[in-house]
Amino acid sequence: MFISSISEEVAIIIRMFIPHIAEAATGQTLQNLINDFSGLLSTIVPILITIIVVFTIWQAISYARAKESADREKARGRMIAGVVALAVVLSLFGIVRIVQNTFGIGGQANTTGGQNLGLPTVNP
Repeated sequence: MFISSISEEVAIIIRMFIPHIAEAATGQTLQNLINDFSGLLSTIVPILITIIVVFTIWQAISYARAKESADREKARGRMIAGVVALAVVLSLFGIVRIVQNTFGIGGQANTTGGQNLGLPTVNP
């Protein structure tokens, strides 16, 4: 049962990239593929962060309201899982941004509303 669910998830991921693989044969560049992936992450990450934060807060409330120690431990474990999930999602988002900036790949790395905010400099 567990193996079949993993194979279904892998099949879904493969189906997501089949159009990109087909376009690669027609001149689609790796940069375009990374830009598409970045655009997908830019859409999904805020939604995931919202879901994870709401879940973690809900578990914190459940922890505070729990009267039995078993319920408190269950809520505590879920709170920790929510914090870990948030760290994983933010790390993935950050790694993609670092790769984009390191290799000069376009995408949607500029999230400052159109402004390019550079590093502060000191003029002598």
